[in-house]
Amino acid sequence: MPPYAEPDKAITSSGVKESDPKTRKYVRIGNFEYDVTDFKHPGGSVINYMLTSLGADATETFKEFHMRSRKAQKMLNSLPKRIAGAREFVDKKEQELLEAFKQFRTELSREGFFKTDVKHVVMRMVELAMMFALGMYLFSVKGFMAKGLAIIVLGIFGARCGWLQHEGGHNSLTGNMWVDKRIQRAFIGFGLGASGSMWNRM
Repeated sequence: MPPYAEPDKAITSSGVKESDPKTRKYVRIGNFEYDVTDFKHPGGSVINYMLTSLGADATETFKEFHMRSRKAQKMLNSLPKRIAGAREFVDKKEQELLEAFKQFRTELSREGFFKTDVKHVVMRMVELAMMFALGMYLFSVKGFMAKGLAIIVLGIFGARCGWLQHEGGHNSLTGNMWVDKRIQRAFIGFGLGASGSMWNRM
């Protein structure tokens, strides 16, 4: 198989082969290598860490970040691609680690760890509302101890908002991406004073 950085012919979504004289960038997902040279990844530059030329295989990464996204799958299918060759691992430990991860994830999935629970999400949002209310109440109470407790409670509130917005950003809260993104934007904005859109592009 030729070096990944060499010009090569790719198969477009219509099945037509195209050649390009400039250096191409490929990402391996499953049995194909997708040409991402001119692709602007909505999630930012993280895709550059998964290039085939670096010896990376983005199959599991794509599943983890985009398993609920039809849009991501459509984008992937629209990219030029070529059939991937057999991957040779220079480091056996890396191969063993990847295989162990696949097995571990399969076991977690079988045990229901990736199933969404709307009641649990609602409970967490109610918990945050109560923490915020408690923190604001403590600020209204006279005395340094009350103010100190208020700072601690609101600090925990911010951290918990961070966890919730993180899961929303990865679409792992309700199973509905539209809902998850709006939960993320609400809690990263109100709880952390940051931008959900900016976080998603990092």
